[in-house]
Amino acid sequence: MKRVLFALLMLTACDKPTSDDCRKAELNMQRLRHVEDQDAANLEASVRRCRGGSSKDTVACVMAANTVEELNLCDKQMRGGGPKKVQAPIEQLKSSDKPGDKPAPGSGSAGSGAM
Repeated sequence: MKRVLFALLMLTACDKPTSDDCRKAELNMQRLRHVEDQDAANLEASVRRCRGGSSKDTVACVMAANTVEELNLCDKQMRGGGPKKVQAPIEQLKSSDKPGDKPAPGSGSAGSGAM
């Protein structure tokens, strides 16, 4: 029984990011959102949340993000809207968010009536 539990624990831990990667991702999010100078206790709390609830792929995506838009694509991946396994996280997420996938602003029935 202990061996089975240990094996399950090891399998679930395989997709967990490292503390260093979570720290880099958190600092990158702060930089992109212009929210720097977070105190050390809050940073470490964010790192613990990241390790407990994020996948390696999502953290890699956040670390690679260069814009807030790219961060939003990472959020989409985390919530299940993007690919599960990404080799180049940002590039693949961008390709899944093609302009033709979304209606043009002002199209559709809402707001199309003449005044």
